[in-house]
Amino acid sequence: MKFFNYIFDILFREYCLGCNKSGVAVCVECVLRAEPAVEPNDMETWSAFAFHDKVIRKSIQALKYRRKGHIAEPLGIALYDRALELLGEKRLLWGLGPEERLIIIPVPLSDKRHRERGYNQAELIAESFVKEDSCMSFMLHTDVLYKVRETASQVSVKDRAKRLNNIRGAFEVKDNAPILDKYVVLLDDVTTTGATIAECKKRLLKAGAKEVFAITLAH
Repeated sequence: MKFFNYIFDILFREYCLGCNKSGVAVCVECVLRAEPAVEPNDMETWSAFAFHDKVIRKSIQALKYRRKGHIAEPLGIALYDRALELLGEKRLLWGLGPEERLIIIPVPLSDKRHRERGYNQAELIAESFVKEDSCMSFMLHTDVLYKVRETASQVSVKDRAKRLNNIRGAFEVKDNAPILDKYVVLLDDVTTTGATIAECKKRLLKAGAKEVFAITLAH
């Protein structure tokens, strides 16, 4: 029995995508050493890392397309580490007291894509992000924003105008009570042209959010 366990361990043991450490898909330290995103996408969207960095790219691909949901944990921890100071500055800018929480809302998937993947990768990253926060400065809500229409993958739509049209009307807020007059942090794994982020922001603001600031793992 021990022999078979030994063989199984050799065949299926994971190794970090960055440093090849045994037993983890990717370690937080390697994610934190990844190349940072060059600059914010716009004044109200910020990304932590460059998507073309090998560790970031391979981690996101494994998370989204290889059913490695556990990779979301180190990614969420690293995003928290990189975003905390910025979000602290946002709190000061918005005049928030220490007792007021920021609302974290992950960009949702359609029901069909969620069933196919088995999870929403942005939601898993957000869960890890909030769990890392010992000060309880954030509150995660996954039942506010919904994707109500299946769309073509934004990766497959190259033209920005077509991307905007592809995603238009795809999201709805079904319960605005948690975000009414609140400061919201929209969280996603990757942004490229920002069309998805822009559409989600529009819906959240229309539903009564006071401010919406977006953070993503990579750009």
